[in-house]
Amino acid sequence: MIHVIINALRYYVDRQKEIKYSQIYKSERGCEKRTFSGFTLETFFFCWYNLSVMKNNTMSYYSPKQGRFPVFLADSLDICDPVWVFDQIMEEIGIEQYLRPEPLYRYGRPGYNRVNMLKTILFGFMDTGYASLRELEDRCRTNIRYMYLMDYETPGYRSFGYFINNEIDGKAEDIFRAVMEYIRKKDAVDLEHLYIDGSKFEANANKYSWVWKKATEKSRYRLFAKITQLLDQINEDLAYTGLKVETNTEYTPQGLEMILGRYAFQCRIDEEAFVHGRGHRKSREQRYYEKLKEYTQKLKEYVKKIRICGPERNSYSKADHDATFIRSKGEVYAFLGK
Repeated sequence: MIHVIINALRYYVDRQKEIKYSQIYKSERGCEKRTFSGFTLETFFFCWYNLSVMKNNTMSYYSPKQGRFPVFLADSLDICDPVWVFDQIMEEIGIEQYLRPEPLYRYGRPGYNRVNMLKTILFGFMDTGYASLRELEDRCRTNIRYMYLMDYETPGYRSFGYFINNEIDGKAEDIFRAVMEYIRKKDAVDLEHLYIDGSKFEANANKYSWVWKKATEKSRYRLFAKITQLLDQINEDLAYTGLKVETNTEYTPQGLEMILGRYAFQCRIDEEAFVHGRGHRKSREQRYYEKLKEYTQKLKEYVKKIRICGPERNSYSKADHDATFIRSKGEVYAFLGK
């Protein structure tokens, strides 16, 4: 409001100057202009208009930030940005050859550029090691690297999920092989020698990096009970044939494999004819066979863990089988002989 009053005063001063000059000019000609105590009607109307407009207009649309129109996103990227090298590799290996042929006749709106989507997904996993579908969606809207690869297109997380399941499934190894071959040719990498360091990492790492012998034994006995229950169900199913599988309190992986083979032979089970996925109903023989096979693999895992521990230890590290975990101060003192 203050600046409005100041503008009105400025206008009033300037107007008075004009009036004064006009009076001088007109006095010379013998005429004179009337004013209301030095304040003209035009000045009063101008001040009233400014005050009324500023009172009713809050100017909520005003913003000090001015928009810009970038022509090329590449101008905003550094010359040493890794996206340049990545895009060059993808272009030279011909990444489009790993996509399924696009159908000739399509209905609905045009789809996203499939080559750009494949580049964006691969770059997302290269950039952070792991990228969720929603992270890819967000980066395509906010990160200029992903905006450059997608050429301003912004697919949703559902589009990325559909693309991965229908386009990339089964092609990851081929793409990895092509990238490694390109790097070998460009940088002259020698693949005749293999160097292994002393680091040991678990492939599917989690916070449980050790194995406890007692916990494994408890899990094994619980598995024995499940196997006995499953064999009883199989005996009920085979009662009409006169065959019966003997049940025990403990089992071995070799014995379960023998039972599995005989059951497959008796029921004429073909694993290639098994059905999976939504909309398919598994037969009773398939369910029993798959469950018994799963129990056999699990029992092999338990037997292996107990064998690694041995009779002298109660635990071992998954990354280093020779290492034994110490849980308390008393075990430390016992280990040191104190």
